[in-house]
Parts: sequence; C-alpha cells; structure tokens
Amino acid sequence: VRVENGYLQNILAIITRAPAPEAKNHGAKMLEHLSLRPRNRLPLSRDPLMVQVVQLAQSSSTSLYIRKTLSVALANLALHEFQLFSPISDQEKADLVEVHQRLSQLGVPSLWDNLLHDPLLARQIFKRAIHNTADTLVQGGTTQPSTGDIPSQDMALLHKYAQTMQHEEQWTLVRWKNSFVNSGLALYLHTSIGGAMWGFFENVRQQGTTGAEGKRMPFQWQRVVWRKVAMASLRTSLVTGLIPIYFVGLCVSLYNHFNKQVDGGERRFYFTFGTAMSLLPWYYLLPVVERFSPYWIGGHVVGFMSFFTWMRLTEHDMFKIDRTLLMHDAKRRREADGQSR
Repeated sequence: VRVENGYLQNILAIITRAPAPEAKNHGAKMLEHLSLRPRNRLPLSRDPLMVQVVQLAQSSSTSLYIRKTLSVALANLALHEFQLFSPISDQEKADLVEVHQRLSQLGVPSLWDNLLHDPLLARQIFKRAIHNTADTLVQGGTTQPSTGDIPSQDMALLHKYAQTMQHEEQWTLVRWKNSFVNSGLALYLHTSIGGAMWGFFENVRQQGTTGAEGKRMPFQWQRVVWRKVAMASLRTSLVTGLIPIYFVGLCVSLYNHFNKQVDGGERRFYFTFGTAMSLLPWYYLLPVVERFSPYWIGGHVVGFMSFFTWMRLTEHDMFKIDRTLLMHDAKRRREADGQSR
C-alpha cells in the first residue's frame, strides 16, 4: 500500500475518534503495516501529522497497545531489514538519513529510550532503531544535522548510544555476534549445530547397541567406529542447515517478494497454485534426503529447540505478546468506567 495524501489523517482520526477500542487498535496496526514499506518512509516522516503520532506514543493517557504499536511503526521507518531480493539502494540510504533526522527532530529517540525502561512496552526493535539513528547522525559519514534542529536531550542520547556502539565494536567477537544476529543467520547456525549434535549421539547409540548380525545388544564402546560417527554428524549438520536456508531463507523470501507484486483474480490463482505445486518435487526428494541423513528430523527438533530457547533467554520481541498489553488496557478501561459511575 502506498501512502496517499490524507491517509495518515484518516488513520489518526480512527485512533483518536473511533468509539470502539478495537477499531483504534486496528488503526494503529494499519500505520505499523504502512511503515514496513521502504517507499512509505519519506512520505510518512515528512507528513506534519507525524507530530501527533509521536505525541500519542508519548502520552500516558494513550492505551499501552497503541503506544507500543505507534512506537514500532516509528522504529520501522528508521530501520532497513535485510531482504535477499531487495538490497538497499543508494536512494534508500539517502532517504534513511533524512528519516533519521526528521525522527530525531520530533524527539523519537527519547521516546524509544523511555519505552526500553518500561517492562511492558520494552522491545528490542527500539534499541536497534536508536543504534541505526546514532550510527547515521553521529558516527556516519553523512551530512551532520544542525544541533539546533534536534532537541539537546535527544542529541545527547544519540551520542551516548554511539559511544556504547564504538566501545562494543572494539571487541571482535561482539562485532561478529551483532552482525550475525542482525543478519538473521542465527536460526541456521542453531539448526546446523543441533543437527551435528543429534547425528553424533544417535550414531554413537546406534553403533554401540547393534551387534554383528544387526541384533540389539547392550551398549559397548568397542563397536563404535568414529569415522562413521563423524560422517553422520557432518551429514546431519549439512541437511539441518541447508533445508531451513532453502525453505525459510530462499522460498519465503521469494514468496514475499512476488506476493507483493501479484494482484487478485486470475494472477493470484496462478501464483497460489504454482506455489503449492512447487512443493511436489519434495515428495521424491525427501526419501533421498532420508537416505543421505537418517537423523535429520531429530536434528531439526534439537536445533529449533536451541534457537527458541536462545530467543527466550535474550528476550526476543517474538515472546512479547500483545495480549498482555490488551489485558492491561481493558483493566484500565474497567477501572475508569467504575470511577465514572
């Protein structure tokens, strides 16, 4: 969806004037979806009504869900997510510089920083947005904005984050880790390592409990051939790493890329039918994969368990559900209704 004249005004009217809380929430969600499209960055950031969006996100009287959703929309404007088939262009880089300047002039970095200290509203995307903005306006080689255009509080905050980033980048492992996580490759690392571990232990167990005639026997280390264990571990690791890369990385990226270019009707039918039929060859390929690496399914289970455990421990945004915010908003409305009576 491309942002047209009056679009933001209509969304703000829904958020502020709709009688039903659900309608207001949907209005905020509409703005979040619009902010995901790179071509909407400049029109949204240049719109004078963005001042009202920031004020709504800052106001304690606004519902928690709308505050979070509007703040995420602002963060989307400041970020460029890695896309395999849509690499960032020079024009998009220039647009990001202007967007970062505009958001900083509106005091958005302070908004993100305040939300990071709120247990209910904190999201990692806010920290990434501040880092990107600080990298552009403080550390980057772009034209620096005049400090008079940006509130001193926000400029000091950007310098603080820039210094933290500069300190972290002195450590090679931290720099590699940040680059690796931001690129989205963490899933494939976890599934690959999980496959290697599962292939190792399962092959050791199978060899150690299988007798000369194929009968089940008590485990003995003497039966284990370590060359076969290493080969099973390597094969399982390759399969559990490459299959997510193919399906999650390549196929999903291709689907999202072409899905945005297909309209309804006949073209939509052919696109959906072709997507479904593209899975048919795997009916014949999966038995080949099974013979090459018999432990690949268990390896995927271990890998995904490791990945989601890591996401939970690092408090990834995926585990910050909106239902908690909606419950708090509903409770606050009930308390307000009780006081009015």
